[in-house]
Amino acid sequence: MAATLFEFLPDRAELPHVDLGTFPTPVQRYDELGATLGVPDLYVKRDGQSGELYGGNKVRKLEFLLGDAKRRNCTTVWTGGGIGSNHVLATCLYARAQSLRPQIVHFPQPVTDHVRENLRAVSTTDPYLKLVSSEPRAAAEAVRLKATRWLHPNPSFYYIPPGGASPVGELGYVNAAFELRRQIDAGELPEPDVIVVAVGSGGTLAGLLVGCRLASIQSELLGVRVSGRLLANSYRIARLANRTADLLAEHGVPDSPSFAAEDVTIVDGYVGDGYGEVTPEARRAKRTAADCGLELDLTYTAKTLAGLRGERNARALDQQTVLYLHTYNETDISARAEAATPSDDLPAAYQRFFAGEPA
Repeated sequence: MAATLFEFLPDRAELPHVDLGTFPTPVQRYDELGATLGVPDLYVKRDGQSGELYGGNKVRKLEFLLGDAKRRNCTTVWTGGGIGSNHVLATCLYARAQSLRPQIVHFPQPVTDHVRENLRAVSTTDPYLKLVSSEPRAAAEAVRLKATRWLHPNPSFYYIPPGGASPVGELGYVNAAFELRRQIDAGELPEPDVIVVAVGSGGTLAGLLVGCRLASIQSELLGVRVSGRLLANSYRIARLANRTADLLAEHGVPDSPSFAAEDVTIVDGYVGDGYGEVTPEARRAKRTAADCGLELDLTYTAKTLAGLRGERNARALDQQTVLYLHTYNETDISARAEAATPSDDLPAAYQRFFAGEPA
């Protein structure tokens, strides 16, 4: 664990945390990729290498969320997402590693090989799974779960919002900003003019807003929207950032920052027809990155890099130092997925997602 946030906090004793990841994640300069994108001064922070069990941006959040669940003596954790959700898979894997049972509300999304691989890996964690018909139905189920938690102050379950987007979860990316400050000070990269990140549930961007302000990083934060506006909008992200800052203030952080929607920059035009729907721009970005040694997924990171390419002229990114925060898991889960037996370990409602595959 990079203890930068903990060093900053006057009152660290009550902050929930479990060590899950491998930090700091490396920062690398990508000259060839930057030249291809038209952003010649490009760096990549490889948060895909954040954990040995599973990587990506969810590990930082789960360190605090699962720590909070254990402090409350919970035995199960509830969360939700699309059937191919990286957040759901990360939660299942790390919850089991902490002796917590994962319980999941899933909604359908376009079925790809990546979605099937994630479902196979999820099936190996013996989760309780509930499949609802749509993302709005999943949101309604989340409201019900939160109401249950409010009515019963000491339930056995712990609710994690989609993407881990809660004030507790965002502490992971407050901490990431302090980690980045340390890397800048060590000369691993210059302070970026712009930091680019995917915006799905909005939690990563919200945590970075708070963390960069506290760590005195002056970079502009640029979020590329890859999901629906219900979650990925500037008003909600500003509110989440303010709630995260309030939580830190409760732990003694002086001059806790506050944010308005105008402080949140979100780039539109790259989500396509909806969450998980593949766009031509994302396919091109994925091929471009692969040629330069960086693997992207078509739901989040490829759309983010497509947004970076599309914004280079509008924001003069070809004249600036840009840091792309790579949030896609880089830990190989193929052996786990191949060993799974989804026909036995997934409910009947899920079997249609494997239709047409060889037995």
